[in-house]
Amino acid sequence: MTDIRKVGALWIREKRLFVVKKKGLEPLITLGGKIEPDESEVECLLREVWEEIRMRIRAYTHFGSFYGPTVDGKQMIHQSCYLVDIAGEPVVNPKDSVEGFEWIDRDYARKGVKLVPQLEKQIIPELVERGYV
Repeated sequence: MTDIRKVGALWIREKRLFVVKKKGLEPLITLGGKIEPDESEVECLLREVWEEIRMRIRAYTHFGSFYGPTVDGKQMIHQSCYLVDIAGEPVVNPKDSVEGFEWIDRDYARKGVKLVPQLEKQIIPELVERGYV
């Protein structure tokens, strides 16, 4: 089984995290995606944000790397996450696999929002601990 290598863009406004809804997947995930062969993490980060929401990243800082199972538990995901600064309002690209988005705060579970395991069990707790959300 090969690990999936991904990059996640952690876009935070007013202590809320931007997450996306992918077609065919119920829980929400981070903005970002799979790293293509011969592509750096940063190149992937910039490309994925443009492809998914038609926006450009103004600045980025590495936040951390996370490792955990996919939703179905059949593979493992290694995701390198970056805090990003993006200006403007997102627009879903109808040609991409993102079909919607949401801004969530630390009380997302109480509001009935479902997240993928890595985001729920690793990334959000780290964002809360560090005071970002």
